[in-house]
Amino acid sequence: MKSVLLIGATGLVGRSCLNYLLSEKWVGMVTVLTRRPVDIKHKKLICEVVDFEHIEKYKRRIKCDVMISAFGTTIKKAGHDKDIFYKWEVDYPLNTAKIAFDNGCRHFSFVSAAGVSEKSLFFYSKTKGKMEELAGKIGFETLDIFKPSFLLGNRNEHRPAEAIVEKILPAMNFLFKGPFEKYSPIEADSVALAIVKQAENPVPGVHRYHWREMKAICN
Repeated sequence: MKSVLLIGATGLVGRSCLNYLLSEKWVGMVTVLTRRPVDIKHKKLICEVVDFEHIEKYKRRIKCDVMISAFGTTIKKAGHDKDIFYKWEVDYPLNTAKIAFDNGCRHFSFVSAAGVSEKSLFFYSKTKGKMEELAGKIGFETLDIFKPSFLLGNRNEHRPAEAIVEKILPAMNFLFKGPFEKYSPIEADSVALAIVKQAENPVPGVHRYHWREMKAICN
């Protein structure tokens, strides 16, 4: 059985990841690093409340076979502060991954986004792309990057604009064809399931999974 370290367990994708991991027979233990306790009790689950600003203080606890990052925020939640946004999207998951690697972890999976690039002129896209670039330099034997577009699912927080978009997207499926297919909306639960399935049977190398690949893994 494998040990899994999960960060971002309270988010839309992270919650589903945690539920799937706890139900899998191949998973022996799940360690969740979080700013606040999760509301789940399970014999496989260890919840560690940490300060990601000083994650090096917890390096003895960051030991696993597989690390999964479902971290994600918005510019609005970051107070429209680009430095804070960058910390949550790049610094915190990357610093945790480096410690996990130093402690013997060789498989890192994380959630990015469709169409991002470190060369982008747009801050959001450039930041996400930078995370992909830097994660690839750590040295993991398996690096799985999941690149959804719009995530469907029940959020803990109220986002009026996203709720409206989610309602009208089904009528716009005709737009997501050919080169635009990767921008198709996808259920957060499907992203989580794809992450967990790939964690069970990793393939060495760097792999990027868009809408089609994630759907194929789930079916």
